[in-house]
Amino acid sequence: MPDDSQPPHHPRISIVVNCWNGAAFLREALASAVAQTYADWELVFWDDRSEDESPSIFAEFDDARFRYFLADQHTHLGQARHDAIQAAKGEWIAFLDQDDIWLPDKLARQIALVDDSDDDRLGIIYGRAIWFTEDSERDYDRRFEFRRLPQGQISKDLLRWANFIPMSASMVLRSAYFDVGGISLRYEIAVDYYLFAALATRYTALAVDAPCCRYRVHDNNMLKAHRIRSFEESIHIIEEFYAETEPALYAKRIRVYHTLIGYYRARSGEVLSGSLSIVKNGSLSYLLGKPFVKIGRNLRLAWLKLTGRAHYGTSSTGCQPALDTRQQEP
Repeated sequence: MPDDSQPPHHPRISIVVNCWNGAAFLREALASAVAQTYADWELVFWDDRSEDESPSIFAEFDDARFRYFLADQHTHLGQARHDAIQAAKGEWIAFLDQDDIWLPDKLARQIALVDDSDDDRLGIIYGRAIWFTEDSERDYDRRFEFRRLPQGQISKDLLRWANFIPMSASMVLRSAYFDVGGISLRYEIAVDYYLFAALATRYTALAVDAPCCRYRVHDNNMLKAHRIRSFEESIHIIEEFYAETEPALYAKRIRVYHTLIGYYRARSGEVLSGSLSIVKNGSLSYLLGKPFVKIGRNLRLAWLKLTGRAHYGTSSTGCQPALDTRQQEP
């Protein structure tokens, strides 16, 4: 008989997997959780009323650490993430999206940072991610291909560069999540950006400066399908957190977002309204400078690959630890 005198075990980490019709890639994602070298975790599988084989794929994994939850009704991702986190028991919340893949030492590397830190305001742990498609791969955020990931007080970095933290490469302290009010249900696309901006105003961050997950890009990616909406929501987020505290950076970032909104509207056929958006609210210098930035980045990346110091593209898995750690501007 079980010993009821012992308190229930609460895992150190809760892995949150939000799923909606994710059968195409879900098996790989869940297998990458099982393959973790760090074992003190539970997996909270939040099924947002899938209409495909996702529940049966989950059932294939005979692991006592897996917990299945069926949403009362289908909701947008922000609500679904919040509901899943409320069901989690772990001290830290790690996110694994249904189409992404963790490297085996992802959790071990990140919890080691927690154990080695004496910072009582530590609330965010993250690492590098490899952005990949069927035939190509690159660093998730090219702004940090040639330098270390930001650590410590990263609030201003999140304003300057937008959200550079891949959800599947992150962990957040559960108590910190609820301290900042959790994910705002006002946002449907940029929910991750809101969460990290809110956390960064009160908590610090540490980063594993090596790839720890693979971020899959495909036709059904939410961010890809709702790119303009994401930019519009990001404007509201930086208005909420940075308009008064960082007015100069805020104004610059607003112009960048309006430029991107106009650019993608023009690409989608709204040439006149897109062009007017750029001229009226955006930054022509930012738009005209992008090709030159891309050329310079590609030349540097080619050199790093040639010398074996690229973060990816040099092993059978497409990933290797970051070896080029010089502080450089891209």
